[in-house]
Amino acid sequence: VAHTLQNELHVDSSENGLLYAEPNHNGRAARERLVELFFETFQVPALYLARSAVLAAYASGRTTGIVLDMGHSGISAVPILEGSLVKDKFLRTDIGGAAMSAALKTQLATAGKNISPIWSFKRTTTRAEDGTVTHSEATPIHRPGITQSFEQYSITRLLEDAKAGLCRAYDSPRVNLAELVVPESTWELPDGNVVRMTSEKFVAAEQTIFGELPHVATGSGSDQ
Repeated sequence: VAHTLQNELHVDSSENGLLYAEPNHNGRAARERLVELFFETFQVPALYLARSAVLAAYASGRTTGIVLDMGHSGISAVPILEGSLVKDKFLRTDIGGAAMSAALKTQLATAGKNISPIWSFKRTTTRAEDGTVTHSEATPIHRPGITQSFEQYSITRLLEDAKAGLCRAYDSPRVNLAELVVPESTWELPDGNVVRMTSEKFVAAEQTIFGELPHVATGSGSDQ
């Protein structure tokens, strides 16, 4: 919060009211802690907490509807009635984009395709006269100054790109993926490895987001 206010927005928090978009499942304890943080630490003169689903509905010019939020750490379906979140009626699961990325990473590793950030190797390629790559080799480079968090961030970015380029959700809930005949999709990893998928492109989404959802929770979280 301090970085956003001071380094990105360059504002004096003591002179500006603040509208904070909070998660739909935020409980009472979390909301009280937020209010305490903003008033006592950042000295804001005014603070309004708004559920993100309500703001999303307002942004679409509506005050009533169902907001579907699919994010990195979870998915939620939130009913909004006349500008207010309907208490104890929304659904949320912790299965989201992160789980799908992890499933894709496992799927690629099983196929012998490891995700390596571009700074972690030196790539040497050999090309034919027409410019076609005939041979590609990646030699690992040791980078002692790279932190584990930055390495994980780099891998996550690569997985996000690969996921967008390869993964799909099938448009029918009753389909046997093993019997699908679909066009092949390809994706080249930074180290030169080419991933080729046919029906495998549906596996990550169907087994995580649209498969069994073991962490579905209901409610508004306002009394937690």
